[in-house]
Amino acid sequence: MIYISYYPTYAELDEVIDRYKPKRVNIFVDLKNCISGVYLDEAAKTMLLAHDNSKQPPSDIFQSWLDFVAFHYKYMYERTVNLHLYTFADTGQSQYHDEIYKDYKASRSITNYKTLSMLEKDAVKNITKKNIEVIIKSARNLHNSYGIYLSYCESDFCPHYYIEKHYSDPSILNIIYSSDRDMLQTLIFDNTIQFYRKNKENKMWIDKNNWKEKLKIEDSYNIPIENYVFMKSIMGDAGDDVPGVKGIGPKSV
Repeated sequence: MIYISYYPTYAELDEVIDRYKPKRVNIFVDLKNCISGVYLDEAAKTMLLAHDNSKQPPSDIFQSWLDFVAFHYKYMYERTVNLHLYTFADTGQSQYHDEIYKDYKASRSITNYKTLSMLEKDAVKNITKKNIEVIIKSARNLHNSYGIYLSYCESDFCPHYYIEKHYSDPSILNIIYSSDRDMLQTLIFDNTIQFYRKNKENKMWIDKNNWKEKLKIEDSYNIPIENYVFMKSIMGDAGDDVPGVKGIGPKSV
C-alpha cells in the first residue's frame, strides 16, 4: 500500500531546478500532510487486516517513507544535485496556539474514519504515531537527511524558521511538500516554492507570483504575498476553528 505519494516526478523536479539553478536544494516534508494515504478508510482497514495475526508491529507507513527517500536519493545521484531532506512532524496540541486562542483546532480531527469502529480508529492512530516516531529517528541517521519532531508545538513553523534563519541565500532553493495553505506565508522568500498536490491531476508549484491562484483571487488584485498573513487574520481559518470577520472572504479583504 502506498501511503506517501506526495512528491513530484523527476521531470517536474527538473523543471523547477532548471528555473532556479541552485547550488543546494532543501526539501521540507510536512509528514502528516504527506501521508494522506493512511487517512483513507480503505487503506486503514487494509493495514489492520494485513497485520491482524502478525506479532510484528505494522510498518507500512515507514516502508512507504523509505520508498519516498529512495526516490529522492536516486534523483540526487542521477542529477548530481546537492539535495537535503527535512522531515518534520509534531505531537500533542500546540500550547503556543492554545494560549492565543483557546478553541484553536477544538473540533479538528485529521480524519473521522467513517467506517471504522472506535477500537479500529484508536489502533490506526497508534500505528500512525509509532511509524512517525520511527521515521523521524531514521531521518536523523541518513545522508543529507534531518528529522524534526516537536511536542506541543506546530511543526508548520519549521520551514519558515529554517529558511529565515539559515537558508535565505539565493543560491539555495527551498521546496516545501505540503497542501497546507498556512505554508503560503513562507513564500515571502524569493528562493522558496511549495509543491501542492491533491491528486495526479490537481498539483502545481506555488511561488510568490502565482499564490493567488490557490485562493481563487484574480491577478488584477494587486496583493503582495507579504499581506497573506493579514488576510488570514481577517478571514480566519475554518480548518483550524479560528473565526474571521463574518461575511469577508479573500476578495473583500
